[in-house]
Amino acid sequence: MQYLKLSVFTLTVTSVFFSLLSQPVSAAEDPCKPLLVMYCTACHTTQRICTALDKKDEKAWEKTIETMGEYGDIDKKTLEQVLQCVKTKESGDPAICTK
Repeated sequence: MQYLKLSVFTLTVTSVFFSLLSQPVSAAEDPCKPLLVMYCTACHTTQRICTALDKKDEKAWEKTIETMGEYGDIDKKTLEQVLQCVKTKESGDPAICTK
């Protein structure tokens, strides 16, 4: 069952990655947005992250991202990038909080 979950996650992340490659990205776009979309929205919406921005401090984000990285088999460097993104964002940030 765990293998099936990992396979579905990997397939989802791969499809999101290739869909991002096919879309033009403006130079002014926040670099966190594609990273968070690619690695986080495979399992939940960005609204879930947006809601947590006011509730979690850096230590809580570290634990959350470590746990999510284990579910998705995400490498340490990428996890550090995701952590840098979420710990610097404030509630309502347009890179995460979409309408």
